[in-house]
Amino acid sequence: MANIYSRPQRLYGLQFGASVYRDKITLASGDFREWITAAHVVWTKETPEFLAEFANVNHRKVLTNLSTNSQAFYVQLGYRLPWFERSVKPYYRFEYTHTPLSEQVLTNQDLVGSTLGVRYDITNYAAFKTEYRNFRRGIGEPRVNGWFAQTDFTFE
Repeated sequence: MANIYSRPQRLYGLQFGASVYRDKITLASGDFREWITAAHVVWTKETPEFLAEFANVNHRKVLTNLSTNSQAFYVQLGYRLPWFERSVKPYYRFEYTHTPLSEQVLTNQDLVGSTLGVRYDITNYAAFKTEYRNFRRGIGEPRVNGWFAQTDFTFE
């Protein structure tokens, strides 16, 4: 595995990078070579916040040389509001995953979804988050809606 990233001093809060991972997978259906490549861009200033990542998973069957590529990405935008001592951050995330029908290692992972949420920082060490999610697993599949709530704690 190799990972490289950069955080330019002139653009404090910006990070971009890439990674690559190689492996061999043995299944009942045969041996596969796996390459996972990914890239990301992050802006963490929170007014606004921007997160984006793209990944490609390549599987090649050793015996037949049949190769498939599955892709996934997400983009998230958030903005820490100036009220309530900057403790509230609404955000939106779009996610997409595609696995071709010829993929022999992964099961169908297709997904198109959106998340709309609000994070409230209770203290510097605790937060409450609530989200509405809407997604569809495959073409012709019904959309699924859900509401989620979460509390997070951190310790020093």
